Parts: sequence; C-alpha cells; structure tokens
Amino acid sequence: MALIIRISRKWMRANFSMSARAYILLVRISGYLYPSLYLLPTYNSTTNRTVFEGSYIGASSFVSWEDITGNNRRMLEVRTKSYESTLNNAVTVRVCDNGTWGNYRVFQAGMESGVLVANGGTGDTTAANARSNLGENNASNLTTGILPAARRPFKVAYGSGSVSAAL
Repeated sequence: MALIIRISRKWMRANFSMSARAYILLVRISGYLYPSLYLLPTYNSTTNRTVFEGSYIGASSFVSWEDITGNNRRMLEVRTKSYESTLNNAVTVRVCDNGTWGNYRVFQAGMESGVLVANGGTGDTTAANARSNLGENNASNLTTGILPAARRPFKVAYGSGSVSAAL
C-alpha cells in the first residue's frame, strides 16, 4: 500500500509560519519488515530516487539511486547496538555499481579495530603497533633525516685504539 501526500507551497505558507523553503513534515510510517519513505523528485524529468528505510533487524538506511533499475546506488546504513554490538560496522556504506554490490566501513573514533594502512590508517589501535605497521620501528627503511645514535642498529666507538697483527 502506498500513501501519496501532496502538499502545495501555498498551503504550507498559509498554515505554517516558516519560510517557503524550510518545511518540517512529521509522518509516522509503519510496516512489517521495511517501512520506507520513498522520495521521487519530478523536476526536469529527473529519474533520481531516494528512500529512507527502517528495518526489522535494527538497521536504518538512507539510499539514493539514479533510475528505476536500482543500479548505481549509494546507501548509508546505521545499525543499532543489538544488530551490531561493536562500532566496527555500526555505520556502513553499501554501493551498487552497475549491478555489482560492495560494502565499505565508515571509520570513526571509538572503533575497536584500527583503520587499515591501505585506507589511510595505521592498522592498529596502539601507538607501538601502529609504528610497527608503518615501518617506523625499523631504521633500515629510513631514507631521509637524522637518526639519533641510540636508535642506530650499530654502535659507534669514539676515541683511539690500535690494531696489531702478526704476519
């Protein structure tokens, strides 16, 4: 069942003391599995679609796509604690590019796992392990700068000495 609500700007201006561009419409939508609010702009024959969707499993999503096929879709999904107990996958971006789906984590503070080095992170949550993952604990990979003597992999002897050998 679909409910279509059409509200003109003239009616909104006459009944609300708000600007013509700032409307707040509160609607309660109930459904069995996935209650949704489907937005279909009509300006200039656009085919873009947007959906705000709830879920029986504890995930809410905001989805936008380009046409009726549902391809080339971007979805931001927020999961409740009962559905995703950690922050690691509490917010995800789901993508459909030409029919191929992919899931991507959204990285934020408070995650138990570190952001992968390939994704611009350090790969860990502790400073020591982060340095190790980035190679900063290994003097052999340094190519510029000055390394303090205490961090060098060899000892430097100062002073004078002599070497003798029998031939």
